[in-house]
Amino acid sequence: MAMSRRLGDHAIVIGASIGGLLAARALADHFDTVTVLERDHFPAADVPRKGVPQGSHAHGLLARGRDVIEQFFPGWTDEVVQSGGLRGDIAKDVSWIGHGVSLQESDSDLIGLFATRPVLEGHLRRRLQGLPNVQIVEGCTVQELMSDASRSRVNGVRARIDGEPPQIIAASLVVDASGQHRVPAARCA
Repeated sequence: MAMSRRLGDHAIVIGASIGGLLAARALADHFDTVTVLERDHFPAADVPRKGVPQGSHAHGLLARGRDVIEQFFPGWTDEVVQSGGLRGDIAKDVSWIGHGVSLQESDSDLIGLFATRPVLEGHLRRRLQGLPNVQIVEGCTVQELMSDASRSRVNGVRARIDGEPPQIIAASLVVDASGQHRVPAARCA
């Protein structure tokens, strides 16, 4: 992982969904430390987890999404395929039907990936956890965003980890990828 332009000391990502994990990976190139705060505890195996509404549905990554993840984590696609995922040409191996009409199938360079959400997310999470400047905190409920005195800049979160007393975690940047559970607006720290 080569550091490009440095943007700050610490970034927080709220939520370890696929979007949150990918946001954390992108930030890892620009911040000294990235912390992902996740309300759930992760299962030992790649099975659906409580906080993911579509966790038991099959998921498909179109070509560009798979390419971006592969750039972040080389070899990731092969790992997912070894866990039961299917790789395929999305213009040839997939039937596309719109308004009752099937589109013509043909070869392309658009290679997609189909797998269960837990498999996709599990492989992303394990790869992200392997980065030296990223940490994932499970069982962490973010209670609110915190701001500076002028309320013009978010500078951290108030969070409770596994029932412990709430604590303020400072950050140069906070990304809310919490999905359905919206984090309350910022108040002054």
